Amino acid sequence: MASVGLTLLLIQQWSLLLPELPDSTALWVGLPFALAGLWYQALKGLAVIYLLAFAQLEALSALPNPREIVARDHALVRVEGQIMSVIRDQGEFLSYQLKVKRAADPALVGHQLIIADRHLEHLKTLKSAVSLDATVQLRSLASHVNIHPRNDQMSTFYRGVTGRASMIMMHPVEQGRRMVSPLPIRQKFSDWVNKEVKDPRARSVIKALTVGRNDFLSSGDQWLLQKTATAHLLVISGLHMTLVGWGSFRGLRYFGFSYRISLMAGSAAAMFYAWLATGGVSVIRSGLMLGFLMAAGLFRFPRSGWGIFWLTFVLTLLVSPTISGLTGFWFSFGCVASLLTLARIQGEESLGLFFKALLTIRMQLLLGLLMLPVVTYFIGVSSLIGPLVTAIAIPFVALFVLPASIIVLLMFLLSELLQWSWVQSIAIFSLEIAEFLVMALWFLLDWAGTMAQLINLPALPVVYLVVLAAGLCIVFSGLKLGHWTLVLALCGPLMAPKVNKPKLGALKLLVMDVGQGTSVLIQTANHYLLFDAGPKTRYGFDAGAKVVLPQLRGLAVSKIHKLIISHSDADHAGGRAVIEQRFRIEGVTDSSAQACLQGHAFDLDEITFRYSRWQQAQTQNDGSCQLSIEGLGYKILLAGDIGAEAEVALLPDLPRGIDLLLAPHHGSRSSSSPALLNQLMPKWVVFSMGLDNAFGHPHPEIVTRYSNRGSRLLFTGQQGAVEFAADHSGIQLRSSARSEYARFWLASQPNH
Repeated sequence: MASVGLTLLLIQQWSLLLPELPDSTALWVGLPFALAGLWYQALKGLAVIYLLAFAQLEALSALPNPREIVARDHALVRVEGQIMSVIRDQGEFLSYQLKVKRAADPALVGHQLIIADRHLEHLKTLKSAVSLDATVQLRSLASHVNIHPRNDQMSTFYRGVTGRASMIMMHPVEQGRRMVSPLPIRQKFSDWVNKEVKDPRARSVIKALTVGRNDFLSSGDQWLLQKTATAHLLVISGLHMTLVGWGSFRGLRYFGFSYRISLMAGSAAAMFYAWLATGGVSVIRSGLMLGFLMAAGLFRFPRSGWGIFWLTFVLTLLVSPTISGLTGFWFSFGCVASLLTLARIQGEESLGLFFKALLTIRMQLLLGLLMLPVVTYFIGVSSLIGPLVTAIAIPFVALFVLPASIIVLLMFLLSELLQWSWVQSIAIFSLEIAEFLVMALWFLLDWAGTMAQLINLPALPVVYLVVLAAGLCIVFSGLKLGHWTLVLALCGPLMAPKVNKPKLGALKLLVMDVGQGTSVLIQTANHYLLFDAGPKTRYGFDAGAKVVLPQLRGLAVSKIHKLIISHSDADHAGGRAVIEQRFRIEGVTDSSAQACLQGHAFDLDEITFRYSRWQQAQTQNDGSCQLSIEGLGYKILLAGDIGAEAEVALLPDLPRGIDLLLAPHHGSRSSSSPALLNQLMPKWVVFSMGLDNAFGHPHPEIVTRYSNRGSRLLFTGQQGAVEFAADHSGIQLRSSARSEYARFWLASQPNH
């Protein structure tokens, strides 16, 4: 079963990289031959591979494809759908997910849409609704596509979401037979916790551990959880689900119930918990594993931890053909595999010993050390104190915080069902106890956060992390793990990042796709510079956290030597705070700095960088700090949001005949004056703009103006992030993200 699971994993990973899915007719033609091959020992292996590939590709073909939404972008459609998430009040609009059950256009059936509803009066209706009859305006999922492939659109699709939509009008659908849905319960419980608990941090944890609401933590608290490697504690995971099931089982056995009744009741409790929370990958994995354990216990089948693991592994991949693209998949199964390995080494393979060992500080510390390389690889940063913090926090949450939170949920459900005042009083009292325990947890995390040290992936290569983790495991568990040290150390270099540095005098320049805003990464032989930090919108999107930081970590950037903020508008400086908070930066220059005001120039790695700014600027846009870059064989200008008047005033300070220009003000009609273009005559022009942005950038007149001068034009909204390389031979376009990472579900956008 292990070989089948690993083969299926490789096939799924391969299939997710395909630019187009193969024709299903050809696959069906080969099916009879593959089935026949199962009868011949020499062909059996190939036949199994073909059948697994056939199952994977057919499953992908059956999924709703985001390209179908792209083909209907901005269309008004009437749909009937089921609400799939708790309603989030974002202040100016409501956000929730809707799965289309019926539609005038049959191609839309099965699609899951993220709805933005600006009719705040809908909130009361939505909280009690299960299904809606609605008119919506479709929007494509296409948003930010960047060089580092773990982009926002990819993870959204892997989670089953295929498009976005704006709500125009809606009314709830009366069900002939009442649809059983956890959403009204989750919504009502969340509202009750919000009313009774004053501390926002306590509210967030209690809702996260009971009904899966972990979306109201502040940016600072999210960063604290990352620094202490405890973010997984506030997501209903397989650990929480297993503890609920095992705790219910042991409790019933303690009170004298039979083994079978206790086993069924414990499994039912875990399944109800998962149903109510509608969790992610680890919940699916735990649900399958608990189901197999219950079946084995009821029918007295032999129980093997590894056997159940691999059976669950295979079924999970078969049920969800995109699940291995999610980081949670690797964390969930990686943790279980590590625990099973540790349990075997420690001689704790029986279920009773395994669950007891699971809650010990020693086991959690070993698990944290083993998972350190995995976390570093997928997230790009690791917490050195993380294994120690989780070794203490997980038992505390499992033994105190989680049971208290579950009791709160049960008391709330009883009070809603019975409407007895004394039950309501117990519910409130249990909520106060849970709040106290949660605040104790936050006290621990706050204390650990003051000592937390993070390692970026290139700062300490994975191979060293692997050796460190394996070595410490040996210290804590004896030489029984010695043979694993060599295996992990040999695997380490495969995970280490490959950083190709430019030579002296050369550079790489990456214009990220941050939507309607700007962020440009410049890499020289020994330095990194970041020009602007991307936008932060009133709807909660922070490009610094969502795009720039993941790109920096994915590209193995250890520190930024200079952060240059052209001006303070939110589309250029919005991501600055989170980048400064979470990344090592040696120096910051903005439009008010003397270096910019005085036109300071500096050299790095045989490349000259020069600031320029219009001293008489009356607006923030016209006061943008420009960055000119000149090396042997190339000239580059990164313009902020200057308008025509500032452009003319700055002409004496700007170079002539450049190779690459970041278009001023995203290509607005008030910028890119003929005088500027006649002096610069850029060979390449990049418009950093959001797809279908509300400002109409770039303006068609400006696009024509550049085209008439022979410039080659690129648009981040259409091409995604674009990367250039410059050296003594000039400047070359290395890649554009949308073409570089063409996928069967990612629609290529036409040129502007």
